[in-house]
Amino acid sequence: MKISDSLSKFLYNLIDYAGLFPPAGLKPDIALSNYLEYLSSEFNFALNKFIIPVSRLSDASDFLKKSDYPQTPVSFSVIPSAGKSIGDVRDSLIHDLDVCKKFIEEFQGSVEINSYEIKLPEELLISDNPVKYYDLISYINEKINSLSDKSSVIYFEGLLNEEWKVNSEKIIEAVYKNNLNNFPCGFKLRTGGLTPEAFPESHQIAFCLRQCLDTKVPVKFTAGLHHPFRHFDKSIGAEMHGFVNVFGAGITAMRHNITNEGLTEMLDDGNPDNFKFTDDSFTWKGWETEIDDIVYARNDLVISYGSCSFTEPIDDLKSLKLIY
Repeated sequence: MKISDSLSKFLYNLIDYAGLFPPAGLKPDIALSNYLEYLSSEFNFALNKFIIPVSRLSDASDFLKKSDYPQTPVSFSVIPSAGKSIGDVRDSLIHDLDVCKKFIEEFQGSVEINSYEIKLPEELLISDNPVKYYDLISYINEKINSLSDKSSVIYFEGLLNEEWKVNSEKIIEAVYKNNLNNFPCGFKLRTGGLTPEAFPESHQIAFCLRQCLDTKVPVKFTAGLHHPFRHFDKSIGAEMHGFVNVFGAGITAMRHNITNEGLTEMLDDGNPDNFKFTDDSFTWKGWETEIDDIVYARNDLVISYGSCSFTEPIDDLKSLKLIY
């Protein structure tokens, strides 16, 4: 395998494997078997966590009991139970964390849960009270990080509805305030789905990236980023965002004083020739970012994205001769 140093750093721990989720929707044993295979592949540097709902941890337990563990612990990002009300989320979290604790204890160092992804309840997202956002986020953070002596990062997701800008601002601001004195949390942005309306506009992604950058809140993405560059998908009937576009925009924004309009232009750019990876830097239309800044941005701002396919993004990079 040959790959430029900048692309290697760009891809490091980029993909959270979400094989359990649509459109793949694999059975737990197949998805986990795939994940273990990817962990031992030459592309394992691009692989991050296995995303799993808390309700499927029992399936993971059954599979792991019959499997040979890799030398390093299997790393999970858990999605707790959803709820429409704040009370529902608080109540279900206690039960969910008990399930997680038993799962960790069962395998004694062979597994780790150090990431959680939580969709905030509708009751909160229609609230105009920013204190409610902070209170729930800090409560969840405290409960999760009391589970063990190892800290976990929690990513909070809102809704991309007609109130997307207000909701995103409130979540990011509450996470920022939490991070001043508590275990650091992050923001989760949905970048696609199975229908056209599930895909945010590029200016929405640019806005959220800017908000996260200004508040130093890390962001992860989910869905719709199977391919490196923006393109129209006939089967869905929508423009799909590219992971090189999205993460490249975050990396460029952290290094340069690029405007939101510039970020939107970068997110909309479907021409792979405008994106250059060398052993020294990543460049888009003259905006050059050196390797140290790529690593910094990936560690501190644009963390990873969930994908139901790990091979598809890698195969696309091969077909573009970015990996060979």
